[in-house]
Parts: sequence; C-alpha cells; structure tokens
Amino acid sequence: MKKIYSFSIALLLSASLIAQEANQVFKAAGTPVNPKVQASWNRYYDHAGITALCKKIAAAYPDLAKLTSLGKSYAGRDLWCLTITDFKKGNELQKPGMYIDGNIHSNEIQGAEFALYTAWYLTESFGDTKFIQELLEDKVFYIVPSINPDGRDSYMHQPNTSSSPRSGIKPVDNDGDGLVNEDWYDDLDGDGHITMMRRKNVNGRYKLDPRDPRNMVMATPDEQGDYELLGMEGIDNDGDGRVNEDGYAFEYDPNRDWGWGWQPNYIQNCDAIIFAMGWKTVWKPDLKTVWQTVRRDRSRVLTVQTDPDPLSQQTSGDILARVKPQVDALPLPHGYSIEWGGDAENSSEAQQGLFTTLPLGYLVMFVITVLMFSSVKNAVAIWLTVPLA
Repeated sequence: MKKIYSFSIALLLSASLIAQEANQVFKAAGTPVNPKVQASWNRYYDHAGITALCKKIAAAYPDLAKLTSLGKSYAGRDLWCLTITDFKKGNELQKPGMYIDGNIHSNEIQGAEFALYTAWYLTESFGDTKFIQELLEDKVFYIVPSINPDGRDSYMHQPNTSSSPRSGIKPVDNDGDGLVNEDWYDDLDGDGHITMMRRKNVNGRYKLDPRDPRNMVMATPDEQGDYELLGMEGIDNDGDGRVNEDGYAFEYDPNRDWGWGWQPNYIQNCDAIIFAMGWKTVWKPDLKTVWQTVRRDRSRVLTVQTDPDPLSQQTSGDILARVKPQVDALPLPHGYSIEWGGDAENSSEAQQGLFTTLPLGYLVMFVITVLMFSSVKNAVAIWLTVPLA
C-alpha cells in the first residue's frame, strides 16, 4: 500500500508541473472566463429560479444591470425586467434599445433561458470584451425572461401533457356553462403526468410498441390491432357528456396581445373558414383528414387533405365522387374559391396534356398513311374504319 500511495503523490505532483499557463489559454466565444454569477445552462429554471438568477446578476453588476418588476401576474408573480447597459456612460433613456422576452406560451420554456443567458453573457463579458463595452456604451437592452410565469410554473410543477398549458392560468368559461375550469384533465394514475388513455379492443388500430410497451404504435394494414385510444386522461367531471372541455390549458393566447399580424381565433385558425361556410367537421372512420392553413401565392389557403383508410377498400376516386358534388354546392363568401388538388388535379393535368398532344399525333399518323399509300382518298378510307376496329 505504501508504494502505491507514493506513486499517486508523484503523479499529482507531475500533473501540477505541466498545467497550462495563462498565456496558453484562450477564451471561447460565448463563455465568460471567470463569471461572478455561477449559472448552469443545461437545465430550466422555474419562476423562483429565474428570480434568484436575476437578482444575482443585478447585485453582481450594479453599474450594468438594474432589476425592476413590470407588474404582477394573475397569481401574483413578479414580471421581472433586467435593464442592461453601461449606466456610467450616458442616460439609458436616450439610448437606442432592444427588447427581448421569452416564454410567451407556458410550454415553450426555452425562451426564458435564452433571455437570461443574454443578460448573463452581456454582464459577464463586459470586463474583457471590447465589442460588449462599445455595445453597452450607447445601447440598452430590456430583457424580460418570462412574461407568463404562472403558466411556466404550472407546466413544470403540475400534471400536464407535453403541450399544456399553453396559455396563462386566469380562469375562463370555455364551454359557456357559467362555471370555470370544472372539467380539466385528471391525473387518473397519479404519476404526475397527463398521458393518453387506451382501451382493449379487438377492432382497435393500435398495438403495444415492442420497444417500449408504455407507448402505442399503429398496426399495419395486415396486422390485428389490440387497442383503441380514448384521448387524454380525464373524466366527465361536470356531467355534460364531454371530457376535458373546460380547463386552463388553452384559456387564451398571450401572443395575441401583440398589435400586428394576429386575428381573432375564429379567423386565425382553420375553423374560421369551416364555421364561416357553415361546415361541420365530422369524424368518418373510413377517412383520414388533415386540415392545414398555408400561404400560396401570398394568399391564405386552407388545405384539406384526405386519404382513404387502407382497410376501407376505397380509392381516392371513390372519395372524390362522393364528396365533390357536396363541396361544389357549398355557398362561398365573397373572395373565396375552391380548387381540387391531389389525384384529381394530377388526373386533370394529365388529361389536358393528352388532349393537347393527341390531335398532333393523329395528324402525323394520317400524313404517314398518305405517304405510304400515295393517296389521300385511301388514307381517309382507312382511318374511317379505325373506330370499327
């Protein structure tokens, strides 16, 4: 044991002798060398963590950062704003400014860390980075890490799906029954998550994922499914025949507060055109339908894509023949039009191409026939018999 211990000491001494010197080390871009405020960027902070980090930055760099609360959220949390500039150089109110915020939607939490990192990097890099010094001398940054702290903490600490909540937590009567948040997701198995419910069904379309039986995968057309999906965890708490229809997941959309580019949801969403035209979306077991709003030639276009179920023994032509007369008969508001794409469009284009080239082909064949028989009369007689062939 004594020999091994001595050898270890020798290794440590040797390592200390070959350590890099200061002139051999170069700072990596985006990485302050000796930060006053220790922060980890491989994790996400809840509101308490954001508050602590903001206060540390402001305390460590009083000449570069000032922390103020813009107000309180619905649940009473501070909406923090870090003002970053060189306060020794000029009046910050007279400097050109940049506003940065994050976490507008509760479940999009990464934005807060991006905003926080910006404040941390600017203050920590000021001492040894000339560009940052020049930047903060005549510019000012207003950084609000999270403008939705209630939803952020709910997303982190309450049972939710991977996408809920998206909004804040101020109650809204979603189903118009005079009550608020009375029929929300229910964590039925108490695991702290809201996941999809499944039920055994010999006619189901899903089976257990062989790699992880907690997940479901769709059975192929030649396989027998074992399960059907029932939706997210929950029960009919208010007895109205619907499940999970009144909760705080999608109460309101905070980014609709911006003053440009947004429309009310009934216009913004695909349902705008559906409701405006008096359509109803109805689930049909033999169809797979996807609604998507896109822009084509700088105009908003609602694209409806439908494919037949592989087990329904229907072709796209069968579906087109069934729905086209009904769709074409729909009364359209002024400025709206309907165009058919997919197989219908491809077939139409193919037929147009065929009818464009077919006459030329017949003309060439007629000329060849005339040349072969050296007689227009004989060629006409031959071609008149073609339909009888």
